[in-house]
Amino acid sequence: GSGSDANYDDADNDGGGNTNEDDHDDDGNTNEDDDSASLPATRPVSTRAAKKVSRLLCLLCADASVGEQLRPHLFGLLALSGASYPRSGVHIATAASDVILAFAASCLSASLVWFLHDRKMIVHMTDDVKELCSAAAPSASAPSNSRCLYGPDAEEAGLWVVALKTVVRLVAASCRHRCDELLRDYDAAGGYRVLAHAIARSEGGRAAKLLELVTALACCRTDGDGTGAGRGDERDADELDGPSLDLAEAKAATNAQAFEIVDELMVRSVSLIRAYAESNDGRRPEFRPRADFAAMARFSVDYAWDDLASPSTSASTSASTSSPSSPEPPKADLVSELLVTTLQLYSDHAKNFDLIESEYHTLSHYILAFPSFSDVSVKV
Repeated sequence: GSGSDANYDDADNDGGGNTNEDDHDDDGNTNEDDDSASLPATRPVSTRAAKKVSRLLCLLCADASVGEQLRPHLFGLLALSGASYPRSGVHIATAASDVILAFAASCLSASLVWFLHDRKMIVHMTDDVKELCSAAAPSASAPSNSRCLYGPDAEEAGLWVVALKTVVRLVAASCRHRCDELLRDYDAAGGYRVLAHAIARSEGGRAAKLLELVTALACCRTDGDGTGAGRGDERDADELDGPSLDLAEAKAATNAQAFEIVDELMVRSVSLIRAYAESNDGRRPEFRPRADFAAMARFSVDYAWDDLASPSTSASTSASTSSPSSPEPPKADLVSELLVTTLQLYSDHAKNFDLIESEYHTLSHYILAFPSFSDVSVKV
């Protein structure tokens, strides 16, 4: 309407009442799609508009009743967060993600969870993320536009973090409604694998942000106590969708399957574990009651001494003797980040140590590799 147009016009004026012509080039064309180094210092009109719309929708989503009104538009909204954009359009993914997270926090209900499941929206979102991360071949419908970012370019622009954060937080929020259908959809679509793929190929700061999503997935409720929100359940929304867990129980790592991401990345990140596997026909250290702990300790100390005596030779030898089928180390040094993630989970809930350590022996691996760590921050 005219009122809305007037507001946007006011925002686009500078202090002297003049429009910001910086949003156009000398020929009068907008610079929104220009991802060259000569982008103007001022933000393009689409950035300001997207931010305003995002703020408005986030404010509206604070009202739980808005969720049902958004139902017809959810498919298009959810698709925006995982799409590929040129560098000048990354703000659209960020704005859409903010709205989806606000919707998941306040508007999601058991009925909407089933709606998302029936429309396979989590599957579609995960497939989009695979394509964005180059973990899957581009679909036939994907536009052949060289400006759109995929693979490492999309990672550098932060699109991987935006897309994965959106789908994982939405899935985690759905589990608070005693319904794990979206979590199952995420698993069936290969969501755990694509998250591990993205963490292993991200730069340090962005890899740390993605590791936080592993914690969110690990704390999703999967125990199925029989009180779940079944299809066609007509109970009052306040009774059905109210908080079913206190804050402490919400941090219990009942979805241990998500921790397999940490376990896989630990094996790829800790050089001692890779060296041990190369020397033992691919077998990693075992911590069974009858395991030869003395032999593993000797291997660890000998490896540390060799590395200390000639670190460059040790590193080159380890690389040259690696099997072609062995997974390569992550792009970022995740040794410290993986330990912090594990310790945070253990401290969040008293049960988490028993649930995770008894299965994956993460701290046991770190203690075994202790002599080989050169980073003091890992040791203390």
